[in-house]
Amino acid sequence: MITFAIVLSIILIGIILALLFRIQILASIFNGSFQKRAGKSNKINAIFLLLF
Repeated sequence: MITFAIVLSIILIGIILALLFRIQILASIFNGSFQKRAGKSNKINAIFLLLF
């Protein structure tokens, strides 16, 4: 039972850290300080948009 609680707490901490990282990126995009080049994935998404 204690092992389950430890594993669950580690998973929840990981989820919280991932959400904080995502919020940090979204806040930097909102402020305009985040700059990322459009890569191949953006082109692939555009192709899929036209196909479907």
